Amino acid sequence: MAINGLKEKKRFTLKKWEIIRSKKDIKELKKGKVLENEYLKIIYLPKDMRKLLFSTEKTIKKAVKRNKLKRRLREIYRTNKEFFKENYYFWIIGKEKALELSFDQLKENLLNLVKNVE
Repeated sequence: MAINGLKEKKRFTLKKWEIIRSKKDIKELKKGKVLENEYLKIIYLPKDMRKLLFSTEKTIKKAVKRNKLKRRLREIYRTNKEFFKENYYFWIIGKEKALELSFDQLKENLLNLVKNVE
């Protein structure tokens, strides 16, 4: 809705309720379908609403690197929500090789995987 002739800005937010936190949901999500490439792995499951979980492989030893990768994945989701289907739970796992990618390359890889969700 425009106010005084100004266009409304699109809000890019990541709400707390969009993040999967319960052990029950995580356990259920492990039974979902898997899509992966050499940099990322996505486990997804049809559900009543869109929720996500971001994590990294255990092979990434340094917490700084793990956290950087998770921050990048969250940012890609936050600014590109329209590519993620509405009624699905997603578990996005960053692999160690993903640390070698630039932000734009990581974004391209993630969005290409998400397009293949059935």
